[in-house]
Amino acid sequence: MSDHTYQFNVKMHCSGCSGAVQRALGKADGACPPHFRGHYLILSPCFCGMRMTGISSYEVSLEKQEVTVNTARSYEDVLQVISKTGKEVLSGTTIA
Repeated sequence: MSDHTYQFNVKMHCSGCSGAVQRALGKADGACPPHFRGHYLILSPCFCGMRMTGISSYEVSLEKQEVTVNTARSYEDVLQVISKTGKEVLSGTTIA
């Protein structure tokens, strides 16, 4: 799987906003997909070896209101991670 670079224009008012986006992207890096072990749903920690391909790198700029992500994941996956922070994604594009 090859990496892609996505850039998002995200409405962030303060360092708390940009920090929330950074934490979400950091958690998405190498996150384990939910799976069952017997009758129990295992969410974390992951010891199963089924880790998803994570995010290679990311940059969150409060000043520019931009988030740039280099990842093997799809555009929609990254958009969902950022959107779950509650921050408004004004636009997004694939750079490479």
